[in-house]
Amino acid sequence: MKARALSMLIGSVLAGGVQAQSAPQAQAPLPTGAAAPVYQAEPCCNLCPAALVKENYKGDVLSTLWPLVAGKNGWVFRARTDFATEFGPSPESMAMLKQFSQALKKRGTQLMVVYLPSRGLMHEDQSLQPFDKALALANYQAALQRFRDIGVAAAPLDQLVDQVQGDFYLKRDLHWSPTGAEATARVVAKTVSHYPFFDSLPSEEYQTEASGYTAVNGNWQRAIGDLCQQNYPLQYTNEYQTTPDSDLLEAEVAPELVLIGTSFSASATQRTNFEGFLRQYLGKDILNMALSGGEESGAWLEYLPSGVFQEK
Repeated sequence: MKARALSMLIGSVLAGGVQAQSAPQAQAPLPTGAAAPVYQAEPCCNLCPAALVKENYKGDVLSTLWPLVAGKNGWVFRARTDFATEFGPSPESMAMLKQFSQALKKRGTQLMVVYLPSRGLMHEDQSLQPFDKALALANYQAALQRFRDIGVAAAPLDQLVDQVQGDFYLKRDLHWSPTGAEATARVVAKTVSHYPFFDSLPSEEYQTEASGYTAVNGNWQRAIGDLCQQNYPLQYTNEYQTTPDSDLLEAEVAPELVLIGTSFSASATQRTNFEGFLRQYLGKDILNMALSGGEESGAWLEYLPSGVFQEK
């Protein structure tokens, strides 16, 4: 049986902490019965003017973020990317993807893309920018259909818009939160379960438990520190660990379901546990070939020449 590959295609007013009144100078004790002084912490300013200047975004990574804009409740967005209303690869890229998918099918491999909804679609309520959400949603759904039209499965993640309880994405970082990873894993697993080969794969029960928490110093948070010398507080999220119910030894044959992606799903950066949630909701083991920092193609370039794929 050939490997079935799940490919991840990723590919979006508190700014600077708080300001408080300065502490009073040493003074004589308050008279008996006098009220103690009261201090209030308030949101400290919007992003600095330098955050709007394109020339300040130097380097390959930083240049893709211009312009960063503040949202509500400590959120930060990329004004161009997160509030885009057009989605999907270009027609030329879709044509190449169709050829790639057909080549995989000849080897018995079905390709599925996990094409995420934008930060604007998932968190419009935290935005201060004008945004045509209805148009964006319609065009996102059309992009998902274009994948399907060329024979590439596309998980119906439009179902998640306005339906996820909690933050789908991190406030000041490219990546999703554990909540977003779990919600996506549910939809992906349900979609995969409809394929004829699914029931023939070995089954295993998995359990997921909270294992602690992690402090996130988001990449956009760090960028704002460089641009504006403003600091946000760290964002804390839960960490999760998924384990099989049985104590069986690791299988000698690699799993048939293969996860190929980026830092969203790489084992080395599993603070969001997408890999684990996917195992849990599939009830199947998966082979995680995701590569952090490799963009869409890096993991494929490692997987396709490997013995795991070539010997299937």
